[in-house]
Amino acid sequence: MVFIAALIIWIWIAYLAIELAMYWMPLFASFWADAPATGQAPAGYAPTFYLVSACRNESAVIPELAQNWRSLDYPAHKFQGMVIADNCTDNTAAIARELGLEVYERQDLSKVGKGNALNDALELYLQNKPFDILVVMDVDARVDAHFLHGAAAYFAQGADVVACATYAKNPNESLLAQVGDTIQAFLRLHQRGRASLGLDAILYGSHGYVLSRGALDKLVWHTTTGQVAEDMELRLRSTLAGLSVRYAPDLHVLNDVTADPASVRQQRTRWNSTYLPLIPQYLGPLLRKALEGEHQGWDTLFGLLLLPAFANLFLYLMMTLIGLLLLSLHWRTFAPAASVVAVLLFCDVMYFVVAMLRMGRRIGWKELKGFSVHVGLRTVALVQGLFYVGVKDWAPAPHAPEDKK
Repeated sequence: MVFIAALIIWIWIAYLAIELAMYWMPLFASFWADAPATGQAPAGYAPTFYLVSACRNESAVIPELAQNWRSLDYPAHKFQGMVIADNCTDNTAAIARELGLEVYERQDLSKVGKGNALNDALELYLQNKPFDILVVMDVDARVDAHFLHGAAAYFAQGADVVACATYAKNPNESLLAQVGDTIQAFLRLHQRGRASLGLDAILYGSHGYVLSRGALDKLVWHTTTGQVAEDMELRLRSTLAGLSVRYAPDLHVLNDVTADPASVRQQRTRWNSTYLPLIPQYLGPLLRKALEGEHQGWDTLFGLLLLPAFANLFLYLMMTLIGLLLLSLHWRTFAPAASVVAVLLFCDVMYFVVAMLRMGRRIGWKELKGFSVHVGLRTVALVQGLFYVGVKDWAPAPHAPEDKK
């Protein structure tokens, strides 16, 4: 029995080591490799865009969204903004129409959520519209005036799917908002390192992503199969469909980061619980792709599907070390494993330190306090997430008008 337990533990430790390496490799690459190249479109290239945002009961922020889209420096006849009013009970649809946006309304409480809403709009409405490129962003997302010109440049170079770079709109709202802003900087650094290694980008729905019409054809006009984690599922499906996903560091998207403990805990609980169902669905197909000799399969398997959030990886290592130390009190067989995990935990902490220094961010008591609170909330969310696996209807995070923030 002890032998079997030790074997399982060593397999678990190997997994933790692989996932830690998946963080360290892009960080190393960010030091010695050039920054990802930005796109440049040929003169006169102006594809047609559809900008889409799915939301529920967001009438308060629709005016700012419409204003942001109106400010885009792109030929007006070459883009159209659309709001998907998903099971709304307020006047979101009416306000969007008054402001000149197209509206796709759906009432289907059996299939709720952004992914299902986008699927319906794609299959039943957008598939019949003449456009070249689709932009998907959250209702609180804001972009600069040259966003569409920048996006067009990537598709002129043959991009299939493009991941944008997110920045916080409210980094100074609270201590937790500052942590959220730093986490977004971590993600940008990670994306940059992956791009430098020649790896495809990760898709984060709140950061905004852009797809060509050809990519939508290969995805059969569905970004998800009904999973709540629609951004991660789209990324996994892109690999299986043979689509490249490029990181665009110059396509900035500003959005709100959670600023209070309750919102952070709820958000991370949702993320933890919604990613787990993807593993049994995509583990086999990605493993088959990897065994066929395609490195994208291995990267997507270990660098996305099985890769825990960095805070979760820290918690896994910490809990594993504590458990092994307790086991070592009775069975010395587990002492070497505890030593290895202690080294991995040290490397994990050093990743945080090196990445902070790489980004030019200070590490003071205030920052350590913020991350300590955040890790505490993540611990609660990690446990709670196990009890919410399979939940389909999550309450959307509320967004306040920008003039009230």
